[in-house]
Amino acid sequence: MLCFLRTRQAAVKFPLHKILVVSPGRGAAITIAYELPFSVLQADGFTWDFRLEGELNAGDLTGCTLLVLYRCRQARTIALLRLARKRGIPVLYELDDDLLAPPPDESWGQLYREDFRRQIIETLLAEADLVKAGSPELAKRLKKQGFRAVYQPYPVKLLALPVKKKGGNPSFPCWLFRHPPPPQGY
Repeated sequence: MLCFLRTRQAAVKFPLHKILVVSPGRGAAITIAYELPFSVLQADGFTWDFRLEGELNAGDLTGCTLLVLYRCRQARTIALLRLARKRGIPVLYELDDDLLAPPPDESWGQLYREDFRRQIIETLLAEADLVKAGSPELAKRLKKQGFRAVYQPYPVKLLALPVKKKGGNPSFPCWLFRHPPPPQGY
């Protein structure tokens, strides 16, 4: 079937893929994992938007083709995850630390040690279409608990800055890998 559009309509180009990233805060992890890669992918029809978890509403899901929940922890997010899935929008939950078993000596873990918070995170993990873990070890632990977890690092070439060798000569470009395994003995 042929479809005739007015010239103005034909010139409008909508993104093929609109990804909505939601997180309790915006920091370096969001820039490295989403902002930089999606700025490159814009030429291929990808766009992305960011919402703070506390500001997310149902209207934000309009036109969305993927919902990414990064370290989300609020009860209201469960309802929005369910609405996204009802609308046929796949949901990816990403975590780079074990939010279900935070280390007792880490200050960030205090928030995640509350029982009700653990129940929220378990629900989000269970109902997401896929869980992206920040390390192979975390992915294995989550799989053992029955979650659909995978490990897939995000390599991003940030700057091609020369790195000085001991002799003082630049040698090769700097690469930043998101969540690489720590070196032995580190």
